[in-house]
Amino acid sequence: MLTKNNLIVILYSLPVYQQLFFTVQLISFKKSNPSRKFLGLLLLAMTLFLVINAVSNLGYQPYVIQFLVTPLILMILPFEFLYLLSLFNKNDQIKTWSALILFIPAFVMLIAELSGFGFSETIKHSTYLGNVSNSFNELEAGGNPVSDTLRITFMIIIITQIALSALRITDLVKSEQEKVNSDPQFLPHISFLWIKIISGNLIIFLIVSSIQIFALGSNNFYFIIFTNILMLISGGLVGYYGMKQDVLLQEISGVGVLRNFSLRNEESGQAENESNIVDDEAAGIINKIQEIMEEQKPYLSKKYTINDLSIESGIKQHRLTTVINDTMGTNFNGLVNNYRIKDAISMLEDNKQNYTIDAIADITGFSSRSTFYACFKKITGLTPKDYMLSAKNNIHETET
Repeated sequence: MLTKNNLIVILYSLPVYQQLFFTVQLISFKKSNPSRKFLGLLLLAMTLFLVINAVSNLGYQPYVIQFLVTPLILMILPFEFLYLLSLFNKNDQIKTWSALILFIPAFVMLIAELSGFGFSETIKHSTYLGNVSNSFNELEAGGNPVSDTLRITFMIIIITQIALSALRITDLVKSEQEKVNSDPQFLPHISFLWIKIISGNLIIFLIVSSIQIFALGSNNFYFIIFTNILMLISGGLVGYYGMKQDVLLQEISGVGVLRNFSLRNEESGQAENESNIVDDEAAGIINKIQEIMEEQKPYLSKKYTINDLSIESGIKQHRLTTVINDTMGTNFNGLVNNYRIKDAISMLEDNKQNYTIDAIADITGFSSRSTFYACFKKITGLTPKDYMLSAKNNIHETET
């Protein structure tokens, strides 16, 4: 039977499991881009906070790890700033003082916590779930002066941190969006709508989290429902759109960077031209890949994988990966998306059947509209719609 207490446990547990799911997806030992690492650290900080917050509000006393609460909250927006820097290919700025200065409040609070003067001291004066009184009642009754002062100090610090971080992030996003507007090929994989959703929901998450800490021990059932649902939704949107942006970055990373290749001249030992020099085995594998792609067009299937290519070519998957990455200078996603864009361009230039852009994306094997647009812009510098209008104008001018 589902009791009120059981429901409260579920409400505190759901945000934890949700953030843990997204965090595990992003933090791995696989080679990945820097933005994936910083997004993973951002979600890890959120997950750890939710765990500590849940066990605290459910009546446990995790004093050993409670000192991490305020530092974790104060690290969330700085991690987002580093995530955006890496997403915008500003990796040289990540280790600079101007980027790391946002972590100073978190570092100061960590020192204060370890020294016994931090916000975790208020936990020892707070009441827990099921008690007659709660933290709000303590404050109304005068409470503990030290505890009350630390609570107010914490709120001032978190509000200041949100304001400063939001200002830095807003300036960064605005400047990069202006560059993209003037040059469509610049950062074609970036979805500023997704970034704004991530940023907005992070602020909501931080505000609600701070309120929960301030009201630690509150046993108001409707307060618990409202705050935990807000954290579930805001945290979920951060994880979901962060994952979408990461997938889009992976999809587009190898598009438009295919290398030419030539065999080494056995007599002179020199390449026939300035293209990438490969041996006979690698050249044979590349020719086999090109033959399969051009004749069979397997990439038109949305579910086409490198394992499918391995079966069709009779070449081991790890060898295919080595040749595609090291010799052709791309990755599997970039390889198939290059062929898909090539077909899409042909269809847009000769669209006798009046296909819509979404239909063309679907026919050529793209699993999402956002991936199609990003890959298309990276290669052509235009959106599919602009390219189609340009192609129609060229045909009209030729006919007249």
